Amino acid sequence: MRIVCNNRRFIFDYITDKIFTSGISLLGSEVKSIKRSNCSLKGSYVVIICGELFLINCYVADYAYSLVRFDNYRKRKLLVKKNEIRMLIGKNNKEIMIPTKMFLNDKNLVKLEFALCTARKKYDKREYIKTKDDRRCGEI
Repeated sequence: MRIVCNNRRFIFDYITDKIFTSGISLLGSEVKSIKRSNCSLKGSYVVIICGELFLINCYVADYAYSLVRFDNYRKRKLLVKKNEIRMLIGKNNKEIMIPTKMFLNDKNLVKLEFALCTARKKYDKREYIKTKDDRRCGEI
């Protein structure tokens, strides 16, 4: 498994409840661009539209040698089993789905890992920074 892009801000901003892995419906030139790590998950999120999951606001750069150009921020359909979608529809409205990382699996297919999570409050963020600093200094 090779990680192509990571959402580093995710750990600081959200508390994870459950993690899912899914495939992504991509164009050929998008796959080549992602394999060269020309993508970003910053500010992206997952939504349910008409019973299907979509990745919104994920940036994938144009592939340099491609003749076809596409919208860099287009909606991309996620390939998830129906029972997982039903489970996600039943969750409450305070929980959101945020992509954590995009990676290539053993068969060299592009996969997305996203988490069902809740946003951290400001005081939770301060506490997280405090514990992280304590661990770094070796006090705990």
